[in-house]
Amino acid sequence: MKTVDIGPDRTGGRGELRERRGVTGYHALGVAVVVGLGVALVASGCRKKNKDPVAPTATYPSASTTAPLVPVAPPPAVTPSASAASEPVPVFDEATKLALGAMIDARATKEAPGMKPVGELFGGAVPSGGQVESPLFMVEQAKCYIVLAQAGLGVTELDIKLLGGAGLVAPGFEPILAVDNTSGSAAAITPCWRPLLGGPSKVSLLARTGAGAVAAKIYAK
Repeated sequence: MKTVDIGPDRTGGRGELRERRGVTGYHALGVAVVVGLGVALVASGCRKKNKDPVAPTATYPSASTTAPLVPVAPPPAVTPSASAASEPVPVFDEATKLALGAMIDARATKEAPGMKPVGELFGGAVPSGGQVESPLFMVEQAKCYIVLAQAGLGVTELDIKLLGGAGLVAPGFEPILAVDNTSGSAAAITPCWRPLLGGPSKVSLLARTGAGAVAAKIYAK
């Protein structure tokens, strides 16, 4: 360090000491300023870093994420109405056929006495307004004919038609040769009907009211 001579003073040689102390003080002051500026810059940098906004991190569902299952209510059960449940289904099985045949045979002793069946018992299960037809048979001019028909449960009005020209005329256009004159579930073409001419014929049973099994027999003499 260089010594500056500032001349004599009252301190008697203490001026150099003061100069040294002053230089040393300036040096310390400079160091302090530099340190202070460094601290200020560091603090300012920290504040800038703290002020920088932090970008939010987006969250995406993973590929294995499964949507929650929503329970599906079963469809309401369909309950048949009381009328539909109580209505019998028309059938024409062997037991029904035997039962209706026995009823017709019992009637034949009074309504067709001394007459013989033509062919076999025929019939079927029909809806209301439905009909069933017999096989074709030949009507002979020299004979007379009676038809007895019986309906099972469900049919309240049964009609009979004796049709001529069967197989010769388009269905539905056959001439009507005779009809029943009865009402209810038991029908009959009586008294004995005599044809004017012979030819192929058939019998049609119509369930006019109600559904169920119907059957009939043709008698001749």
